[in-house]
Amino acid sequence: MRARLAVPAVLSVLLAGLGVGAVESSAGAAPVRTQSVSQAVAVSHAVAVSHAVAAPSALPRVMPVATLSRKIAAATLPKKSVVADMSLNPSGKMHLAMRYDTSIELSATLVAQGPRIRVVLVDGAVYFDLGQKFAGKTWVKIDPKGTDPLSKALSPITAEISGLSKPAAVAPAGVKGLTAVASTGKVLDGVKTTLYTYSMNAAQLKAQAAALPPQLRDMMKQSGVTSVVTRYYVDSSYLPHQVVFIVTVKKKKTVETIRYSHWGEPVAIAAPPASDVVDSSEIG
Repeated sequence: MRARLAVPAVLSVLLAGLGVGAVESSAGAAPVRTQSVSQAVAVSHAVAVSHAVAAPSALPRVMPVATLSRKIAAATLPKKSVVADMSLNPSGKMHLAMRYDTSIELSATLVAQGPRIRVVLVDGAVYFDLGQKFAGKTWVKIDPKGTDPLSKALSPITAEISGLSKPAAVAPAGVKGLTAVASTGKVLDGVKTTLYTYSMNAAQLKAQAAALPPQLRDMMKQSGVTSVVTRYYVDSSYLPHQVVFIVTVKKKKTVETIRYSHWGEPVAIAAPPASDVVDSSEIG
């Protein structure tokens, strides 16, 4: 069985990236892969959580990306919860719910090529449902520092997810010397929005990457991204309702869309039933 895990990296105001490279478990797990487009989106989120916001009549038409990032952070961080629905090229979808305060908890479901993939981060533990049974159990509990074959195979993913347990992971990155431009947005969830658009070419991406953590810098190099256009739809308080990424990777353009909803509302995130969980160290 072969599964593709195209996990978008959402290091924007609120969502942190889950992008990882291809790994395969010697314990028989399906190979888990991420698409270069998802890596590119991770980079674009990390280097610039910009591109979107407000109505031209109410909000500035031109704004430094770093300033816009701070305003988006000020609007989103107090909410402490959100639901995001993402479209993944070519035909995948991801639904994600997140709580964030002193720590971050999330539940994500991905439907793409291959079986459905589910991931839960709760109480510092990471659980995977990879679409196949392990020791008769649906869920595998992974230790990011584990030495068993499955933990090693999934270590790139668990390292990224575990990093989300730090509240700072949801804060947007400031970008120097770049500008977002506003235009008329659209009505989303009954709310009028303003569209802020921002673009980066390969040289700008490279220049901004210097401020990224080493792991994200490497991700950008591997993705082959040559340009990213980001479109943020925000309301008058700078709360984002939708973000669209147009990513060019090796001369091929792809589009990924994230819809945000249920800001500040209760979200259901819980560990899987203990009776249906096996620890990765118990899998031979």
